[in-house]
Amino acid sequence: MSLDHSPPLPRPQKRPRQAPSPMVKPHCFQLVNAQKRLLPFAPRNTLCFTAGDFTGDKKLELLFLTPGEIYVYSNEGTLIAQAKGPVQGNAAPLRVVTHRERGRPHESFFVAWGRHTIARQGTISLWRYTLTGKKIKATNLYSPKSKRHDVQDLRVDSAGTLLFAFFTSKYEVEVRRFPPPYNSAPTLVQRANMISQVAFYKAGSTLIGRIYGDTPGSDGELYRLTKGVKSPPFPTQGGVRALLTPRVKAGSTNPILAYVGDGWNKNYGKKARAYLAAITSKGGKLQRRLLDTLPMDFALFSLAQGDLDGDKKLEIVGKGNNTLAMWRPNEKYKRHVLAYLSGYDPIVLRDVDGDGRDEILLSKPSPMLLSLRTPQ
Repeated sequence: MSLDHSPPLPRPQKRPRQAPSPMVKPHCFQLVNAQKRLLPFAPRNTLCFTAGDFTGDKKLELLFLTPGEIYVYSNEGTLIAQAKGPVQGNAAPLRVVTHRERGRPHESFFVAWGRHTIARQGTISLWRYTLTGKKIKATNLYSPKSKRHDVQDLRVDSAGTLLFAFFTSKYEVEVRRFPPPYNSAPTLVQRANMISQVAFYKAGSTLIGRIYGDTPGSDGELYRLTKGVKSPPFPTQGGVRALLTPRVKAGSTNPILAYVGDGWNKNYGKKARAYLAAITSKGGKLQRRLLDTLPMDFALFSLAQGDLDGDKKLEIVGKGNNTLAMWRPNEKYKRHVLAYLSGYDPIVLRDVDGDGRDEILLSKPSPMLLSLRTPQ
């Protein structure tokens, strides 16, 4: 009988606990270069908040959307109209856009309803709403069948055409186009896994951004669709989370084809980055130009364009998971942090008070209007 005289195995060492990444930890709301106007009359459980001239009085009213409820208020806080949302499935409002339809004195608003992030209930549907007096008229534009009732994006162009991106299964996203006057069946634009963003592009084509590629966990992509034909991928880094095609004045040109919030990675605690990049074309070749990186964020989730300082020039506004920032193209995209706040809501910019400067409409942490603090 042999005896084992080998030394005992060392005890496994406990791994030191690592501090959570500052990019992942939610940031408390803090104003930096912005000032706020609170709206105490707004519903407490507001999920979507926007503004538009819904009455035709050439002033902007405020629209608040809660699970199952619609409220229209004057800018001074007077309730103008109230209505119920879709009755099926206890749906929650996930996206909203506004547009003044041809021949109408007022704006309509379009709401994409879906699954509530907390209650986990609700079904996907797209509705058009118009205000007549104190009554809100609702028209159901689309109620697709889906195994996952989450909405990815909703866009409207200057002609009123809608782009609606929504999940049909766990990974597959479908994009549909709705041309005015919205009385015919929508056309299928694209069906692919993990589409995150869509945008109108020149010559009637569409930009499609994806979080991941076809292989699970692979990098996403950005490409153009023209009459169903997919272009070669645009140069991007990682997955695409935000997408903006810049507004161009008539008769002028812009070397930037699109602004992109890329840098996404499934390991968002360590590898993902909140990049702001520009896609340009030089000599017929597409190029990606990195403009900035938000250091406290793992992704840039929303991009918008507006005049925040009233100088008749458009600034870029971006919302990461922790930072709300502004960049001026004429300052070589120097970053101006407006506020720190967590959340993933799309950015809404409107000149609510008519002073020539756009405000930022936030639904979280509570409905409010943010404006650029002057001087800036």
